[in-house]
Amino acid sequence: MKNYDVAIIGFGPTGGTLANLIALGGFSVIVLDKEKSFYPLPRAVHFDDEVMRVFQTIGITNSFLNHTIINKGTKFVNSKGKVILDWPRPRKFTENGWYPSYRFNQPDLEKQLRKKLKEYKRVKIKQNADVRRVQNTNNGFAKILYKNIVNKKTHEVYAKYVVGCDGANSTTRKQIGTKMDNLGFTQKWAVVDLILKNKNKKLPDRTIQYSNPKQPATYCRNVGKRRRWEFAIKNNQNENKILSETYIWNFLKPWLKKSEAYIERKAIYTFKSAISRKWRKGRIFISGDAAHLMPPFMGQGMCAGIRDASNLAWKIAKCLKNEHDEKLLDTYQSERFSNVKEYIETTMRMGEFVNAVES
Repeated sequence: MKNYDVAIIGFGPTGGTLANLIALGGFSVIVLDKEKSFYPLPRAVHFDDEVMRVFQTIGITNSFLNHTIINKGTKFVNSKGKVILDWPRPRKFTENGWYPSYRFNQPDLEKQLRKKLKEYKRVKIKQNADVRRVQNTNNGFAKILYKNIVNKKTHEVYAKYVVGCDGANSTTRKQIGTKMDNLGFTQKWAVVDLILKNKNKKLPDRTIQYSNPKQPATYCRNVGKRRRWEFAIKNNQNENKILSETYIWNFLKPWLKKSEAYIERKAIYTFKSAISRKWRKGRIFISGDAAHLMPPFMGQGMCAGIRDASNLAWKIAKCLKNEHDEKLLDTYQSERFSNVKEYIETTMRMGEFVNAVES
């Protein structure tokens, strides 16, 4: 029987951050991830000063800073090109000791988190590990059953605490027997990531929200020559047609020619606002997208997950050093739930603004 202090299911930014925070205390950690490696293309592109403070605690800021840029803020523009709201992010340090807003490329962050974990001898990482069952036992451990996707062998491990950072379709959430409550926002958007072939001085140097009821859109100025456009699509539109090069380059015509950039990634997402009713059952927890989902308009989805990790890590560490404390562990959901719900609701209001404004 293999025992660990903490088992983490899912190795994205939330799981990677949590693993580092737990490892800092000298505890044994196993990370189980279904994929064979990290996803090499862009996904999350924004984080804030509070999250950078967590990265500072982990010890990756010196190397990671070179892979970031300071975000200058967001402008909301109507269909006539008129700026209806300017939301600048000041270039000065906050009380957290960092700038209020940064842009980054998610694979760069995941590389830094994984590189740091290699410094800890008591951390084990298992890729291609498909978790099938998670359950509490009567002996102070939780039991995990997982299957190696490559050789089809089944394994079981035990941990004093298990945290599911396994995304929107979380197996862990299903195992603890809880559901997500829909908070009212559901909308399909196409996301297109591009890399410019040369510098383009005409493109904005900040985020632009195009508040157009006919087709709301977002432009993100990302790290280096990376740029992103997102645009809303209707449920009855053909997704293959939307993701075709013809459609994408026709959409991008006001900003770019096909000869000026190449498409790095294209995808369609259904943006949702939802929050799990229960975040814990005994020694099993959920964090990040497993616990909550929000639209991207404030760039707070990943940030919320890392705040979860930061809140939970020290509480688990305290329980490992002393003894299991039910009341302390109950504060994880009570503290994080209201904070993340407020972020979701604010993001939803911003989404309504992006979708409806035309004055």
